[in-house]
Amino acid sequence: MTNVPDNPRQPVRHLAARGRQTIACMARTPSGLTPAAIPDDLLLALRPYA
Repeated sequence: MTNVPDNPRQPVRHLAARGRQTIACMARTPSGLTPAAIPDDLLLALRPYA
């Protein structure tokens, strides 16, 4: 992940942060939480940041 903020008062873009994140989805079942597939819409939304 790279975060480059856009600030109209500061025309020069600069790197604000860099790192990695892990996501997981869980489903609630009668026996508790279980791993679930990541929804396609979420995967599609995150693709530009991969």
